[in-house]
Amino acid sequence: MIHFKKRISQLIILGIGLISFAQISLAQRTTDVSIQLQVYPTGILPGITIDRAISDNGRVALRLGYNSFDHRDLGVQTTEVGGGPGFSVGYQHYFKNDFRGLHLEFKNDFWFSNIDWTNVDTMTEGETSITVLQPTASIGYTILTSSDIVIRPILGFGWEWNVRTEGEPTGQGAIGLIGISVGKRF
Repeated sequence: MIHFKKRISQLIILGIGLISFAQISLAQRTTDVSIQLQVYPTGILPGITIDRAISDNGRVALRLGYNSFDHRDLGVQTTEVGGGPGFSVGYQHYFKNDFRGLHLEFKNDFWFSNIDWTNVDTMTEGETSITVLQPTASIGYTILTSSDIVIRPILGFGWEWNVRTEGEPTGQGAIGLIGISVGKRF
């Protein structure tokens, strides 16, 4: 009897999951694959993004990219030049059900960077390895052409935290981003 009740419970949970997933019409279960470029005052972030519809107004966004930067004299050290790979996980909320037009995006970036730095005051130089956590909030506009080409300009603001530092401290703080992605909707 316990085995039977367990199976019934599993079927109910599976049924609820399938019903929830079915709430998105087949036409709305789309995936966008894009090339993205974001720039900020001291660097560039090229990457490849994949976003997938998870509801009538929501999409999950994933990005693999590279963060290349030159903090100039805006960091802790006199110069800070470096970069490294990373990834992003985010959520996009659209105000229309067809995933076009205005949307908000909330994401977290994780960057694994190496920085060559110099400090003129102390006459030192070195290398620092950092892991950066970068939450951002963005506003964007999605254009979908008749041939399912997606063009998405975006403007974002966030914060960079060096959550792991091996070596001398380097710059972190507020960040503003502007970018564009171009891709294909499937």
